[in-house]
Amino acid sequence: MPSLKNRVNSFIFTSQSQLILVLISILAFFRSMDIYFVGDEINHIESAWEGLTDLTHHYFRPVKELTLIIDRFFWGYNHAGYHMTNLILHTANTLLVFVLATRIHFERSAAFIAALLFLLHPIHSTSVYWITGRTDILCTLFYLTGLVFFINYYKSCKLMTLLFSIGSFLLALLSKEMAISFPLVITAYVMAFTSDKRQMLKHSIRSTWPFWALIVLYAVFRLIIAGPDVLTGKVHTNLEITNLIRNLSVFIGLLVIPGGHIEISNFLKSNQQVFTVLTFACLFILLFLIRVLLKRKETLFLTLFVLLTLLPVIRLAMRWYLYLPSVGFCLLVAYSIWKLQSQKGNRRKIAFLALTVILLTYSTFLIVEQSRWLKSGQISKHVTYLIAEKMATENLYSCFLLSVPAEYKETLTLIHGLESLVNLRLRSDFGYTLPAKILSATLISVRSDQDASFDQLVEHRNAAFRLSLKDSPSFFIFPDQVEIAIYHVRPEIGSKFSYSTYDIIIRGLNKAGEVDELDVIFSKPDKRFFELISDDKIRLEPID
Repeated sequence: MPSLKNRVNSFIFTSQSQLILVLISILAFFRSMDIYFVGDEINHIESAWEGLTDLTHHYFRPVKELTLIIDRFFWGYNHAGYHMTNLILHTANTLLVFVLATRIHFERSAAFIAALLFLLHPIHSTSVYWITGRTDILCTLFYLTGLVFFINYYKSCKLMTLLFSIGSFLLALLSKEMAISFPLVITAYVMAFTSDKRQMLKHSIRSTWPFWALIVLYAVFRLIIAGPDVLTGKVHTNLEITNLIRNLSVFIGLLVIPGGHIEISNFLKSNQQVFTVLTFACLFILLFLIRVLLKRKETLFLTLFVLLTLLPVIRLAMRWYLYLPSVGFCLLVAYSIWKLQSQKGNRRKIAFLALTVILLTYSTFLIVEQSRWLKSGQISKHVTYLIAEKMATENLYSCFLLSVPAEYKETLTLIHGLESLVNLRLRSDFGYTLPAKILSATLISVRSDQDASFDQLVEHRNAAFRLSLKDSPSFFIFPDQVEIAIYHVRPEIGSKFSYSTYDIIIRGLNKAGEVDELDVIFSKPDKRFFELISDDKIRLEPID
C-alpha cells in the first residue's frame, strides 16, 4: 500500500495535470465558438426529437439526439453554445485518456503526455468543430468510461464497477454503432495483462461474457425494430480486400501525418502508382512495428486497441472515424517517448526534442484546421444571408441556384444543408414563417480564397449552362453519386447524371480526375431560376 504522503502527492499531481489540460483546451479551442452553422447541422438540430424516437432509422443514436435537444433548449440557434458543448465533451475525453493511461500502468508524467497529444491531435478537428461530429466524441466518452470501469472491475471483481462498465458500453452503443468493438478491446486487455497465460482464455470469457451478451441483445433489438437494412448500406458494403488494405493505410497515414492532407491527396490522386507503392510500404513497416510492439503488454494492448476500434469502420475511410482509435495511437506515442526519456545520456534529450516537435506540429496544424472551419462558417453565413436577403426583397418562397460552395478546403460549408440554413436566415433575419424551397444544381469544393466569388458561368444558351473551374484548383463534387463520392471512381468526360428537372454532363477533368467543367441542361426550359454569380451579387428569377 502506498504511504499517505505518496497518495497525497499523487492526488496533487493528478489535479494539477488535469487543471493544466483544461486550461490548454480552452486556449486551443476557444475560437471555435465563432464557427457559424455549416453543412447538415441545422437539419440534425431540428430533427433531433424525431431521431430520438424513430427506432426504425438506419442509424439509432439517441444519446447524440438528446444532447442536441438539450443544447437547443438552452441556446436556441446560438452556434457558440453548441460548439461549447463539443469542447466540454472533448476536454472530458482528454481527462479520461489521462485516467486510462494510469490504469494501464503509465507513469503520471507519461499519462499527461498521452492526454496532451490526444487533446491537440489535428485529426480531431472535424469531430470537435463540426456540431454533428459530436457523435464520435460521445461514443468515445462512454467507451473510455466503460473501459476504465472494466479495468477496475478486472482488478477488484466488484459487481458495481461491472454494472457501471456495462451501462457505459450501452450508452456508447447508443451514441454510435462503432462501439461494437468494445468486447474485443476488453478481451484484448485481459489477454495482454493477465498474469496466468495458461488461464488466459478462461479469464477472458469469464470477464467479458456480459458484454458479448449485450451485443447480441442489441443486434436482435435492431433487427426486429429496423429490419435487415441496419446491417447493409451502399457506403459500408465494399469488403474487397484491396479496399480494406487501402483504407487501413489511409487511416494510419492520417494518424501519423497530422496535416497537409489536401496537398498529399491531390498528389496521390494524380500519381496512382506512387499511392500503391506507399500503401504496401506502410503495411510492411506496420507489420515490422507490430513485431516490436508485441514484446510488451502495454504496447500490445494499445496496438490492438487501434486496430480493433478501426475494425467496424474499415470499409469506409472517413477522418472522423479516427477520433476513438486515436486514443490508442496517442498512448502509444506517449509510451514510446516516456521509455526513451527514461534512458540515460542523449536519449533523454532526443525524447524531449521529439515531444517538442510533435506538440508544435500538432498545434500548428490545429490552428490551420481551426482557420479553415472559421472560413467555412463565414462563407456559409455570408452566402445564406445573400440568398435570404434577395428572396425577402422579392417576396419569394422558392429558388434554384446553379452552384454553391459545398466545402472549403475539405471542411463543410453548404453540403446537405443549403435549404435548412437559408430557411434559418429567412426566419431569423427576415421574419419568414413558412418554409421556402431552395435547391442547387451543382456543388463546389472550394480550394482557394479566389474562388469565393463563385463566378463559374461561362456560357448560357437557352436552357443549357456551362460552368467551369478550369483556371482554379477547385472542382465540382457529387455527394449523391456513391461511386464517385464514396468509392472514388473517376468520372469520365461525357458522363451524364439525370435529375428530376435537369441533367448534368461532364465536360472536363483536372489532373487528379476531378470535374472542373460541366453542363447543366434543364428539361423544362420555362423553369426560371436564380444564380449566385459573385459574393455580393445575385441574379434572381423566381421558380414558377
